[in-house]
Amino acid sequence: MDEPSRMSWDVAKSVCACKGDGWRLPTIGELQTIYQYRDMFGNFSREYYWALELNKKSGRYYNLKFTNGKIADEESDERNKVRCVWIPTK
Repeated sequence: MDEPSRMSWDVAKSVCACKGDGWRLPTIGELQTIYQYRDMFGNFSREYYWALELNKKSGRYYNLKFTNGKIADEESDERNKVRCVWIPTK
């Protein structure tokens, strides 16, 4: 489920981490998979969602738009939607 409001990348990363062990922002690859199966997951906004990685060429963080699957990047202080993922820890 999405977080209730759009937020900066730093806040988004913290919100996910505060959920507990194994919670984090999705990688851009994971976000693409989530987008591909968005109808199964449901309840996505038609906005950009933050990804975990930094685009090293631009120095901005990746995001993905859930209207068309377009990958972009933005400054970390921009506000985007957030859907945390849980990856089991060993």
